[in-house]
Amino acid sequence: PAHTPLILAINKSDLPPQAKSADTPPASQAIPISAKTGAGIPALLDALRDASGAARVDAGDLLITNARHAQALTAALAPLRRVAQSLATQHSSLPTPLDLVAQDLREALHHISSITTPITTPDLLATIFSRFCVGK
Repeated sequence: PAHTPLILAINKSDLPPQAKSADTPPASQAIPISAKTGAGIPALLDALRDASGAARVDAGDLLITNARHAQALTAALAPLRRVAQSLATQHSSLPTPLDLVAQDLREALHHISSITTPITTPDLLATIFSRFCVGK
């Protein structure tokens, strides 16, 4: 439709001019990029953001595009925050019992497993014991 923004990404801007296509649109209609060097990618992302009306997403940000995944990750956030708080206070006068911390981890794991391959308790224990030295 006429109201839909048109963004043309012209790849191979790192090549010499004679190697480029003769039918390249005018610069006002196109964003030259190089998939090889990454040149022009920030400008392309800015143009896409501006056209979509979305907020700026930095390279370190995580973008969730599936509503079910967003819901599962949001549900996992509260128990993970409790785990972080519990671990931060383990050396205080009133530490959180580790069985409660483990329950919060199980809850978070349940939510995360709904979007990944299910992770079972034996799998988790095997990973912990294989990567960490746990005293007897």
